[in-house]
Amino acid sequence: MAEPPQSLQVAILGCGSMGTSLLEGFLRKQTSSRPLSLRLAGCTRSQPSIDRVRQRLGDQADRVELGYGDASGEMAEKSEIVILGCPKEDLTAALKTTKPGPRFADKTIVSLMAGLSADQLQKELTSSGAPQNTAIVIVIPSFAARTGGSVSLLASPSTVSQERIDIVTQLFEQVGSVLHVDEGLLMKGVAIGAACHALAVTAVDSIADAGVCEGVPRPLAGAFAAQFLRSAAGAMVDGMSPEQLKAALSTPKGITLNAVVDLDKAGARGAVIGAARGAVRYAESM
Repeated sequence: MAEPPQSLQVAILGCGSMGTSLLEGFLRKQTSSRPLSLRLAGCTRSQPSIDRVRQRLGDQADRVELGYGDASGEMAEKSEIVILGCPKEDLTAALKTTKPGPRFADKTIVSLMAGLSADQLQKELTSSGAPQNTAIVIVIPSFAARTGGSVSLLASPSTVSQERIDIVTQLFEQVGSVLHVDEGLLMKGVAIGAACHALAVTAVDSIADAGVCEGVPRPLAGAFAAQFLRSAAGAMVDGMSPEQLKAALSTPKGITLNAVVDLDKAGARGAVIGAARGAVRYAESM
């Protein structure tokens, strides 16, 4: 088994919200168990877009080579990993500007485009002159990449070597955790993640409202809610099942179980199930 790399040259072609969040995350002080020294490049559509990225990156901006337009081809050519961060509807135009051709030979191409399969991306790349057996890995990070809290879903065709998959995994571990999934389950995973974000937003906002009604300042009530949700989620990430967590919190006449009963009376469980199933159906229609 190959030793994990110590350094990596990475180009992000398309620095919108997610591309810029990744740059911010990669530039943070690394806490991964497999740290990397990263040489970063980012390509945007225009000079105003570069200015926007520089503003987001602040005093870290000088650590990233930034360019726009035709610069994307040169950035890709000298990078080991090329991350495609543009919206899928802009892919054809982006590849026309980048002119992949032989530049993408021996590169690992990482797609951030939800709803675009590896086969579909390969067809787009081939029609732009890239090799027919391009190594493609699909990664869908979450918005918390910028703070090192991303949950990145990773899928790849069976033709991609384990060494390449390991390197991409190590790269995205710099901004959080990585979950490997079959490509057929990728959009379901994306949808479940979206439903969880929706639930968290609704829960924290609702609890903040309740806190205000009961005399707790809204910022403090919101902070309570977010931190306690993190605490409960952390216990389950560490292996505790929902049933075990519920049992651990079920003291006689306890506050938690009374709150669970009230949620059940209000139909919260059915609402969450409906929202999650709806999110999956919507994602699969993309």
